[in-house]
Amino acid sequence: MIKQLGPITFFITFISIERLCDPFIKVLHTLHVLRLNLPNKIKDLQLFHITKLIQSDPVTCARY
Repeated sequence: MIKQLGPITFFITFISIERLCDPFIKVLHTLHVLRLNLPNKIKDLQLFHITKLIQSDPVTCARY
């Protein structure tokens, strides 16, 4: 069967659900607020800023 269909392919889809978790966003914000030039207050963060936070630290996101 492998000769007919070819090698096995494995697909994984990841969803960035971290953007909805407020405690996690607070942690990322405290770690990267100065480096990414983000607003000082978490209330002022827009979706663009939250996405930037998640993209800047994939290791912390994967561990969380």
